[in-house]
Amino acid sequence: MTRHIRLGSALLLRLALLIWWVSGWLAGLCVGVYVGGMWGGLALLCVVSAPLWLMGAVVGWSAWRHGRDLAAAPDPDFGPMAWTWWHLWWTEVRWVLRLFGWRLPFQEAAQSDARSYPGLRGVLFIHGYGGNRGFWAEWQEALHRRGHASLSVSLDAVNGSIEAYAPQIELAVEALEASTGLSPLVVTHGMGGVAVRAWWRWQRRQGMSAVLATERVHAVVTIACPHQGSALTAWGWKARQLVPGSDWLRELAAQETAGWRSRFVCIRSDADITLMPPSLAILPDARVLSLSGCGHWQLAFERPVRREVLRLLQENLPVCVSSFSAVPK
Repeated sequence: MTRHIRLGSALLLRLALLIWWVSGWLAGLCVGVYVGGMWGGLALLCVVSAPLWLMGAVVGWSAWRHGRDLAAAPDPDFGPMAWTWWHLWWTEVRWVLRLFGWRLPFQEAAQSDARSYPGLRGVLFIHGYGGNRGFWAEWQEALHRRGHASLSVSLDAVNGSIEAYAPQIELAVEALEASTGLSPLVVTHGMGGVAVRAWWRWQRRQGMSAVLATERVHAVVTIACPHQGSALTAWGWKARQLVPGSDWLRELAAQETAGWRSRFVCIRSDADITLMPPSLAILPDARVLSLSGCGHWQLAFERPVRREVLRLLQENLPVCVSSFSAVPK
């Protein structure tokens, strides 16, 4: 019964969102017709729709370029490219609309944090560039049903240095340590993985030893993370930090230990338009999970990713170094 209620609620929310979009376009069309006739209506409709068309054009260009580059230099972990740039374009646009059109603006407070499960490992969720904690609402609901504490943060200001997030991440880790008595599992998307690495360096600068700083987390799962930078970055100081080969990324990597990096599981896809080539998502000494045909945002919600997180929650030993590939079912 509960499952049917959830499915019905999700369907109603999607219908409401569709009505919201369509009504906005129709309103623009009606106002334009009233002011300037049919041509004025079409012109205003194009203006109202311009952000969506621009987003589609950017995603389409990135998808075409990504497919071309990958076809010219295929990644051995993925095998032959089994998707087209059109499939990639549609996947990314669909998930952008779902996340930025509904989940992020309207579901940031949809799922409360749960911190009262002593003895069961908790999970800290950290979103990527331009996101908020609403990104992880589905994840948190699923973990709470399993009895695991979870905490999801909305990182502060979009601009500024990635290292500025360190105190916020520290408070979240402390809260989970206090409520469960165990080091948390950290799950990140996009830039959030780099923010965790910057937090580890911040601890070292506060005088903590490398071993103690490392042991404060059970493992770190980074999903579509620009560990080596990303050519498709937004604007601002963070974008300059994430340019491939930047001084900031080199200094960050040089100050890390192999023991710290071995706690990472790097999940990547050959269809992620923000990471060209896919090797940008790999951190040395980390385990690598490679999924084929998943877009940048879609990747965080694939079944193999969920299975890996659940496996790590049951694991009591540090993550060992290995590499494997999987295709979502």
